[in-house]
Amino acid sequence: MILNDRTKRRVVLQLEELRQAFRTDIKTLKNKRIPDVVINMVRAQYEETIKKMSSEIRRYEELRKKGISALGKITDLRDIGLSLVEARIARGITQAKLAKMLGVDQTQVSRDERYLYRGVTANRVFHILDVLGIDARMTVSPLKKGSTKSGKIKRRTHGKKEV
Repeated sequence: MILNDRTKRRVVLQLEELRQAFRTDIKTLKNKRIPDVVINMVRAQYEETIKKMSSEIRRYEELRKKGISALGKITDLRDIGLSLVEARIARGITQAKLAKMLGVDQTQVSRDERYLYRGVTANRVFHILDVLGIDARMTVSPLKKGSTKSGKIKRRTHGKKEV
């Protein structure tokens, strides 16, 4: 995810370099008479990466241009970290300014955003939302019969499953 203008500029440059490498590599593979099936596999890998990078650039630009109206509704609490980052960007607030508003060091905000606020407390989330001027409401409801969705978050830690 692109977190600031500096990163966006870097990603734009990387994307152009990737597109150039893509053109060069495909031309080289064709000149070496590599089978089309291999060329198509290489093409697919490049195209997937280009698509992802382009999407990240578009999302960052949309947040910067449209502001808070570009934010979507959070339907899963596990997405709150991404929403906090997007809200900061949409508000046009830098990590340094948010840190000052929260009374913490900029490195703390940087670290929190890098990990999409994983592990922060609910109080901290609500404090950040307040500082960003975002109203948050939560609805708790039972799972529908037969639903496989669980409130437990599963993640891997050093190859061992943690629940």
